Amino acid sequence: MIDTNPILETGQSFCAVVMSVYNFRQTQNKEANMIKRIVLAGVLSALIAGPALASSCPLMVKEIDAALETNTTLSEEQVAEVKTLRDQGEAEHNAGNHAESVATLQKAKDILGLK
Repeated sequence: MIDTNPILETGQSFCAVVMSVYNFRQTQNKEANMIKRIVLAGVLSALIAGPALASSCPLMVKEIDAALETNTTLSEEQVAEVKTLRDQGEAEHNAGNHAESVATLQKAKDILGLK
């Protein structure tokens, strides 16, 4: 019968514990890194989208103004509503509410039949 070395057995079990702790930490690090990447992607998207929305508002206002000058098919009520929406959208843009501004200006463009 072969005698087993109790030190070797203890060492092997110790190594197994160390490896399982190491693997657990690796898993936690991977999850933490994934969360960090998701948050970073969201922040970068917001930083990129903000200026893009902000710069589109003045272009939409100019497009609405040009369409109002050339459009003769709208009723007086529709023209008044478009002007109100245009002014509201411009005010929202100046206040820094660019997403709301784009939505408001899009309503005016829809009345004018613009894309």
